[in-house]
Amino acid sequence: DCVHQCLHQMPWAFEFNEELLLALAESINSGWFANFTFDCERDMNDSGATATGLSIWTYIQAHRERFLTCPPGHFRSVHGAVVPVASTSRMVLWHAWFLRWHDRVWSIAWRRSQMAMVSEDAPAAWAPDSSSDRCHDCERAFTLYRRRHHCRACGFL
Repeated sequence: DCVHQCLHQMPWAFEFNEELLLALAESINSGWFANFTFDCERDMNDSGATATGLSIWTYIQAHRERFLTCPPGHFRSVHGAVVPVASTSRMVLWHAWFLRWHDRVWSIAWRRSQMAMVSEDAPAAWAPDSSSDRCHDCERAFTLYRRRHHCRACGFL
């Protein structure tokens, strides 16, 4: 979040965009990259993970265009430290990170509130199994292991 505040206040001082910050933040707990599985680089090298594990930096270099600032030439070299204004009036919420599930959570809450408004005495309106190929609640596709019974609790199928 600290780097995001700097990036927000002085976007011209960075070669990278918000996509890079999001990729790093999502990768920390993903287990996909060896960089985040050890306390330091020495521990990672001692374990041999550098030979077998994928580095986040290899991924970023392979997708470099995605993480560079746009438009080209937007970046200006800064001599000295980049110091943001630390006033709370200049700080912004990092919507792309902290509210990344907002729309999905809101839509699930709305559907549940709509279901709660249905009278308990009214007969259930079941849809045939063939009417949907994914769960209305979690929006994941039905498979051999995630059967339609998975979403019977929502009352749609």
